[in-house]
Amino acid sequence: MIKIRKNSFLSVLCLSQLIITGKLTKRFSVLSLLIFTIFSSYTSYSQDSYRRHFIITYDISNNFRNLQQSTPRFQRDLEDLFQNLKVNNPLGNANILLAQRQNGIMFFDKERDEISFFHFNINQNEIAAIRGDANKDSTYLINSFINSFFKNTNITWTSFKNAKGPNVIGYMFNTFNSPFIPSDISIPNFVYPLILNKIDNKKPAEEYILIVLALRAPMRYTSIDLNYINTIYQGPLLPIAKASLSVGYIKNYINKLSLYYDKTNYFNYSYTTPTGSINSSIGIFGYKITPKDLGPSSSANTVTIGSDIKFSQKKYKSNDFITTPIKVKFPDNEFLTPVEVTLTISTQNKEGDSEIFNDVIASQKNKNDWSSAYLKSNTVLTKVFSRLMKFNRSGSSYTIPLTTTHS
Repeated sequence: MIKIRKNSFLSVLCLSQLIITGKLTKRFSVLSLLIFTIFSSYTSYSQDSYRRHFIITYDISNNFRNLQQSTPRFQRDLEDLFQNLKVNNPLGNANILLAQRQNGIMFFDKERDEISFFHFNINQNEIAAIRGDANKDSTYLINSFINSFFKNTNITWTSFKNAKGPNVIGYMFNTFNSPFIPSDISIPNFVYPLILNKIDNKKPAEEYILIVLALRAPMRYTSIDLNYINTIYQGPLLPIAKASLSVGYIKNYINKLSLYYDKTNYFNYSYTTPTGSINSSIGIFGYKITPKDLGPSSSANTVTIGSDIKFSQKKYKSNDFITTPIKVKFPDNEFLTPVEVTLTISTQNKEGDSEIFNDVIASQKNKNDWSSAYLKSNTVLTKVFSRLMKFNRSGSSYTIPLTTTHS
């Protein structure tokens, strides 16, 4: 079994099964079953995952900040929401929340949920640095833009709770008063799906909820949004063509992320500020973020084996087996990343299959660091394993060196 991470989302869906049969000796044969799975948002809760991870994004534009501060009800309603209290907002839509409450589903669980809080929009001080990064490669440029667009307040619910106790009002006070440099422009249409790039997936969640605090509900980006980004990259040292190319990289990245995830309406609350103008409304907009079409027939989940799978015994009647490296390809989805490899070996006889080996033979500790209990530290194999998951972009493939022995 190979566990596969799809960006930051975790669900249990069988993608592909490959059965290989090979003769080891005249006495018996070995049946090897490789199951490729993706972990997603509907697995049962465990201590290794959050029930829900809320990603709150706060508009740092001057306009929003001024309107939000003149509307006390705005922050209080968010506090009530996370205290599982009813929010009275005639301009909003919370029918799904009400239905879940009637079915005993808690919106926020202080013990099992996580909150991350981000600021979004680009302030004037960062434009020069962003523009300078337009001369770098596309990956560097995209990361530079995302890191400038989102600023993590580094105030998670878990860290706050551990330091000051499970106080929702205290948490909201700290996050709403976290310092930032305001922006003159608000472009909430870039919040999704780019925020997915900022989610810490060290501890996954069963469900991801995006909450956008902004002047208006985020939609798909428009030509106005792209024109604004174009003006950021334009400058005396950067040709117009180069600026357009930079915008194209960001646009293509957004489009690619959108192919693999869905943003569905969950709830929204709207507020008309004391000025009474139609342009002076702000809102709390909630969405559920889920992987798109993760069924077994989804083309995005195509998995292929790019090499033969062979088993051999070290000597006749030996219980030591050696397997060859296996090359696994994900040709239609570069966001799939293996995180664990399990090998199962069973014998075939008249009574049926008899399992003789089943264990995790490799697991990912962090992005570029894998470990295995079946490799000795003083062997060349360790060096092979340190190179385990270096992505071959041209072939969209990973090599999983299953070369190991077991007695």
